[in-house]
Amino acid sequence: MRTPSPNQLVFLVFFGLFFVTAPLVVLYTAGYRWQPSRGVLRTGTLFVSSVPDNATIFLNEEKMSDRTPAVIKTLLPGEYNVRLEREGHMAWEKTLPVHENTTTFIDRVLLFAKSAPRLLIREPVARATWSQDGKYVAWAQTQEGWSEVWISTLESPASRLVSRMASSATPELAWDGDVLTITVGDNVRAVTVEGLEVVPPLPEPTPVELVPATSYTDVFYNGSFLARLPNGTYTIADTRGSYITLIDRAHDRLFLLTSADREAPLLLQEDAIFFDWVRRDALAFGTPYSISMYEPSKHTTTLVTRISEPLHALMWHPDGGYIFYATDHEVRAIELDDRDGRRVTSLASLPIIETFSMDPRGRTLYLVGNDGMDQGVFVREITDR
Repeated sequence: MRTPSPNQLVFLVFFGLFFVTAPLVVLYTAGYRWQPSRGVLRTGTLFVSSVPDNATIFLNEEKMSDRTPAVIKTLLPGEYNVRLEREGHMAWEKTLPVHENTTTFIDRVLLFAKSAPRLLIREPVARATWSQDGKYVAWAQTQEGWSEVWISTLESPASRLVSRMASSATPELAWDGDVLTITVGDNVRAVTVEGLEVVPPLPEPTPVELVPATSYTDVFYNGSFLARLPNGTYTIADTRGSYITLIDRAHDRLFLLTSADREAPLLLQEDAIFFDWVRRDALAFGTPYSISMYEPSKHTTTLVTRISEPLHALMWHPDGGYIFYATDHEVRAIELDDRDGRRVTSLASLPIIETFSMDPRGRTLYLVGNDGMDQGVFVREITDR
């Protein structure tokens, strides 16, 4: 047998090494790892995004080179402590699992600005209502024998008296575009943001009709019978697509019906005094001491949180992942992602908070309350986008 030459030996050695290592390189590139205690594992991926973006990411206290939004690959399966930090904002932190050959999503985390409420409008505000575009706030003031209605812009506050009536009853206020409808008993007026009186806008036509009887109320849709509900004082609170939301003010009950299913039109009936839709597929509703969420497509109701203080108002954040709610003294945001628990963040604290709203983009929070010195509308930045 002929002895290989030195060059042939070198070639055979390199060929052998390639034959052994090439599959290992392929497996490594495909995300496989070996650990003495666990054997061969497939790595996982973490996707992280935040609002605002460009937040620093820490995994198990190790600072990552990438900032949000980021895709972090080839992570060994296991639990990871994830912390997001951005200058001028509150940190966010959770412990979440990464599984083999899957991606764990941490999507559009709100990083709340470190900000305190500041007085925007110093007025004795009552029955505040915000225009749909978030540019104006209207409120009522009552004194013996008179009621007044004021409108102010929010970006550069300048209050304008738009109505004064000889009545001590508190007016009901409702926006339709940039027209404010003012109702005191049977007296209905409509004014523009400039204070010019106009013809009150006609209510939008609805195919829903409520027909009360002695012990029940029938609901008709496009002239056809849809459902029979228990006796109550019902108002049509919202219609969108096939969904019809009714409120029974006599019993503080919420009813959700669908015109798409004539056989079983009643989707939901729950105790509730507040509700707010997000998109078309989720409805948040609240009792004085709890917040729940109903998803019509899944026909499931989820308890989001219970609170020990009376609830004044609730509202979805436009991004859809958070519900904001107000108690007597605080406005809080609760995260709907329940992995590692739902994070609750206190955004504003005042001696008295009556209600709140936010701009349509979810960047600014407006509160009606009293800080112990001044009464009126306060403003607080939610995020710095």
